[in-house]
Amino acid sequence: MNMYLPSKLKKMSVILAFSCLFFLSGIVAAEYDSVSFNSVTVSGTNQDKYSGNAVLYIFPSPDSGKNKPSIVICPGGSYMHLAMDKEGYRVARWLNSIGVNAFVLRYRLNNKDCSGFTYPAQWNDASAAVRWVRWHATQFGGAADNIGIMGFSAGGHLASMVTVHWENGHPSDSDSLLQFSSRPDFSILIYPVIVMDGPYLHKNSRKMLTGSDYPDENLIMRLSTHLQVDSLTPPVFLVHADDDKAVPAMNSVLFYEALKKFNIPSELHIYQKGGHGFGLAMYDSVLRQWPEQLKQWMIISRFLNP
Repeated sequence: MNMYLPSKLKKMSVILAFSCLFFLSGIVAAEYDSVSFNSVTVSGTNQDKYSGNAVLYIFPSPDSGKNKPSIVICPGGSYMHLAMDKEGYRVARWLNSIGVNAFVLRYRLNNKDCSGFTYPAQWNDASAAVRWVRWHATQFGGAADNIGIMGFSAGGHLASMVTVHWENGHPSDSDSLLQFSSRPDFSILIYPVIVMDGPYLHKNSRKMLTGSDYPDENLIMRLSTHLQVDSLTPPVFLVHADDDKAVPAMNSVLFYEALKKFNIPSELHIYQKGGHGFGLAMYDSVLRQWPEQLKQWMIISRFLNP
């Protein structure tokens, strides 16, 4: 089996942690605080370093409606740190305000010595998060067939990996988590890393994800997610700034072009100014419009009730 094509996650146990009060940046998360994914292994590999924990912080929407959308959020940070507040908790609270259940993923990371976690550990974590949210969506007033994934920068790359490399659920599997599909019903990519080679590459994200300055060409192709789009890819909403010097806007453009080749419903917004890492951009009178544009796209696409 090609080590770059993991077939499915096995022996994935889930532990739901409860506490009376759990504060995230001064905000009570919920009665259900977090879920920890333990003992993750990947068939087809002989590398034991993929065992470890990923944590999903849960922000149920206070909206009383049923069949609400649920979104897994992947903060950015070049696969070596995570902007958990700006691209995680703040985004979750904004999604709550429009009636969306939010789940912020703390996925496993590499470090400057490249002695940490590399692909496919992060893909495992995000795929497991989508499966878990689909499994438990109704507990939070959500719909199991209305699960999205959202990512910023390197987290956008992670979200795009789950968008193009997903697996069906297997209802007869002995592991309850694997009974549910990891395919998002929609994806939201904000200034995402997409390409893994060429002039638009973000070198540090590639190095941290693969553990190498010069990864195998087959791996580069698999992780260049615009090359992996097909007719089954779910709808996608993209945002980028034209003056982004860290992750050029062509990353989003190339992904959008790939979506259009397969007539995948999608929407791309490129702002003239904004740079990289702007998050919700509440400080900018122009750039701060993107969250409202996302909301309208979700309504038009029937992922969110008006």
